[in-house]
Amino acid sequence: MLIELNPSLNYYKLSGLTLGATLKVEVSTLNEIGESDKSKSVSLIFANVPSAPQTLTLQTSESVTILAAWTMPSNVNGDAVRGYRVYVDDGMGGSYSMVFDGLNYPSTYMYELQGL
Repeated sequence: MLIELNPSLNYYKLSGLTLGATLKVEVSTLNEIGESDKSKSVSLIFANVPSAPQTLTLQTSESVTILAAWTMPSNVNGDAVRGYRVYVDDGMGGSYSMVFDGLNYPSTYMYELQGL
């Protein structure tokens, strides 16, 4: 698709895109003599942040461990889930701390939190 813009503009807003579409964009410059070489191409997947994981459950066992389990988000918003992060509140009035950063989706993880 070729789009010619007013020379005072240095941007173009793409609209009507579909979630999950991969776009590749290049730009050239025009004058009376002709057209420049194209810029290096830049590509991206048009996507948004996924919705939160569903049905988080905690299960206890006979030992001092807790199993946290969840199902995939109901809406991935155009891009595949690439991992999960697990955050835990220590129950002492502090903030949540990230205890696991699993970025090797679609591997299956079972994560146990042990009390000390």
